[in-house]
Amino acid sequence: MTKKSLTQKVPPCFCLLILFLVGSAPAETTAGDLGILACKEIQGNLGQVPSGLDVNPRIRWRVKTKGIPVLVRSHGDTLYCGTTKYLYALDHATGATKWLYRSGRVVAITVAEGMVFSNAKGSGQVTARDAHSGTCRWIFRTEPKVFSRLDFYDGLLHFYCMFECLYALDVRTGRQISKVPIPYRSYRFAGIFQGTAFVILRQGRGTSFPGDLVATDVRTGKEKWRFNIEGGCDEHLWQPPGSPGLVCIRCKHHVSVLDLQTGREVSRPTTEEAKRQSLFNYHDGLEEDFVIAQGIQYDFSEEGQLCAADEKTGDRLWQLRLDDSEYAEILAWVNGLLLVATGGDLDETGFLYAIETNP
Repeated sequence: MTKKSLTQKVPPCFCLLILFLVGSAPAETTAGDLGILACKEIQGNLGQVPSGLDVNPRIRWRVKTKGIPVLVRSHGDTLYCGTTKYLYALDHATGATKWLYRSGRVVAITVAEGMVFSNAKGSGQVTARDAHSGTCRWIFRTEPKVFSRLDFYDGLLHFYCMFECLYALDVRTGRQISKVPIPYRSYRFAGIFQGTAFVILRQGRGTSFPGDLVATDVRTGKEKWRFNIEGGCDEHLWQPPGSPGLVCIRCKHHVSVLDLQTGREVSRPTTEEAKRQSLFNYHDGLEEDFVIAQGIQYDFSEEGQLCAADEKTGDRLWQLRLDDSEYAEILAWVNGLLLVATGGDLDETGFLYAIETNP
């Protein structure tokens, strides 16, 4: 989780004045005692809003959570939120809690076939729950730790266990269909998409991995193709939004966009060009300090305020202080809602904010 400095304090009397001037508080649901609603300070528009853009923010709801929110996935009218302690199912429109269970720190969430699949850090197990009720359907346990996203493809759930094997499970029963060892000695696991696992091979001696990106069939372990990486890379793959046939990997000076089936390099934009082309996927666990949506870039200032700026010109449009938590992170942008997490050092409680960027 990215740590943001939120050091500027607002006197309590000033908080009450601002709440009075701003109006009614956002809808809020809690998983425990609510406590005092944090002060919100809107610093006004600092730049000219681009023509046709309505970006004045409004907090639709705020949820107090057990543990700090670290991951969200949207499916239908439900938002699945993983915290450092629990997995939540929240109503997308209101933030109301539908169900929750104590999971440990959630590191992966996938929704398919009416079920939500998750695994927690260091747990060595994958859990399937009914997406509507939260009832446990099955649990699959492994000796090593699960070390990848959970990939649903062709009726099977695929994942990778640290330093060992690629697994494929029947999503309905949790029955193991296949278990295939990685056929390489020196590698780093990079990702798994649509039944294909990706590893980066070490090239020569040393500790870095600037070698080939290799695509491997999850069911058989057979190599599909390999792509030579020029220079270093950040060892993280993702799929651009709306492009299931492509995968992206960020190299030292550019982003390589590859055909998932053949490994052919489709394009090679710079990182800035990739941002403008909306190649980054903010729903796929990509670790970025910003989100770009509909021509607006959202990030945090050094003072810990949530900021919106014109993506092309960099002009600041607004900035918003959510609360005085030590941690703040943008988790996703989903259907006009910017989802932001805040929390403290002890991971005891946190908040998930849903901010309307186009009210």
